[in-house]
Formats: sequence, C-alpha cells, structure tokens
Amino acid sequence: MLIYGGQRGSSRLGDLWALDLSGDSWSELTAATTPPGRTFAASIYETLSNRFVLYGGDTGGEKSAEVWAFDLAENSWSSLEINGVARSGAAARRRGGCLYRIRESRTLFWWRGDSWFF
Repeated sequence: MLIYGGQRGSSRLGDLWALDLSGDSWSELTAATTPPGRTFAASIYETLSNRFVLYGGDTGGEKSAEVWAFDLAENSWSSLEINGVARSGAAARRRGGCLYRIRESRTLFWWRGDSWFF
C-alpha cells in the first residue's frame, strides 16, 4: 500500500510512504525531485509499469491539475502529460477525483462526469 501527502496544521505534506504488508512496517520513499505537497489528490498504483500515479489535489488553497508518477524501481518522480498537454489537458481537481486503471497502458482520471486519459 502506498500513501502520499496529507496535512499537518496548515502545511501540505509531500511525502510518500509504503506499507510492507508481510512485515507490518512503513518506510518512506524519497527522491531528489518531488511534487509539491498536497491534500485530496487522487492516486493509483499501476502494476504493469510499477509506478504510483498522483493527480490533482489541493496544494495550499489552489486546485492542481498536475499529474506525477513515482517509479518504484528507480525511486524517482516525473511530471506527466495528459492528452499530450502538460497540466492544461485537464481541469484542476480536488475532493472527489479518482483514477481507474484500464487496458494495459492507459489510466483514466474521472471527476463528476469529466474524464481524461494519459
């Protein structure tokens, strides 16, 4: 299980944690570059690509349309594009966004009737 972000006081957190279910222990996954901290982001683990994908959220009063992926083999974050357009291919979302893995190489972002693939 992977968990990203959250909030402590008025600060948005940008940490990524993994739970080892066999040992009941948490470990923080760190990288040189990270997305800005956020709350209420949608996320999914893509088994075929072994990456954790993060979409939207609240970065401190602002809705985000950013999409980030954490490569678990490389321990690195990268910014992704939606429909070939970085950050502007989809509307900024928080509270209610979700992700659904479909087919072998596409992920669907959905929020209140709007959807975007990448």
